[in-house]
Amino acid sequence: MVEIAAGESHYSEVELGNEHLGDACRDVLRPFVPCFRRFVWSENDQALLGLLDLLDILEPEREKLRDIAQSIADRRPANTRLGDRARELTAEG
Repeated sequence: MVEIAAGESHYSEVELGNEHLGDACRDVLRPFVPCFRRFVWSENDQALLGLLDLLDILEPEREKLRDIAQSIADRRPANTRLGDRARELTAEG
């Protein structure tokens, strides 16, 4: 899902007139952001990394993203992929 949300239109889609396919995919996913936020309590680091990446792309309310990232950072040590990614997002202004 992260790859779909982060994606851009393939050149073959652009040739068919679908140059905004990536934007359309994000528009379809964005209403589900409140549902995605519920995964914050997962204990699976890979799922949490995906959640942070997905919300970084889709979450229009950056303060909510920082709050989620902070709650993950509070539960994960620094010097890990997840801990570092969460701290990176909490530091964004």
